[in-house]
Amino acid sequence: MTKPSHLAHRIVTLAVAGAAVFGAGTCELLAQDARPAGFPEIIEHLSIALGLPPLRTRDLQSEMGRELRIWIGFGMYQPEEVIRIVQDEQQTSGARILYWSAPSDSALEAASDRDPNRYSTREMRMELEVTGCRDFRPVGAYELCDIPLAPSQSWHAVLGALDSLGIESLPDEASLVPRPPMGFDGTTMVVEVRRGRAYRSYSYWWPRMDAVQPEVRRAASIMELLGSIGDRH
Repeated sequence: MTKPSHLAHRIVTLAVAGAAVFGAGTCELLAQDARPAGFPEIIEHLSIALGLPPLRTRDLQSEMGRELRIWIGFGMYQPEEVIRIVQDEQQTSGARILYWSAPSDSALEAASDRDPNRYSTREMRMELEVTGCRDFRPVGAYELCDIPLAPSQSWHAVLGALDSLGIESLPDEASLVPRPPMGFDGTTMVVEVRRGRAYRSYSYWWPRMDAVQPEVRRAASIMELLGSIGDRH
């Protein structure tokens, strides 16, 4: 894995699709190997794998309640993440969860002779501990940790900022004319919205602030906002 330049919050890039090799150790890339093909199916697969009830088939108890899940990843890197925000009549709560393939390399393998710019899964976990992730826990084939909010942040304020960017109403990238360019690698943002019985989802591939389409620029602003969750600088 190489150190990331995109999304400064502890993204680590994998070297190859399928399985990345770090010296003698390996780290499976489940994004390419074990997941279904389409985003709705991938999201359902990931939700179950991470111990979350799939949002597409879940009814919120209150007609006034809503839940957002923003999934960021789907390229050749780890960790990936999901931001979950739940609002009802009483409160707004949330979590920023990072997840990655469970470490399989030994300490000896992680220290073996290899490119010093690459990470093993074990080294990645150690850096996540230093940079602020908390509550590390294994869940099936994955390991998870949480990025806590900074003292000056609240989930109510985060949701308000996302609403100001129109997170519920952005169209899917595929419906834009002209359609933004797509690539094999890179970061995709998938947004799920459930309000009562209504559900929708949409996605954007690597949205940029300098895009022609204002919708893509708004998606880029959403990703930038989400990347600041937990930032104490």
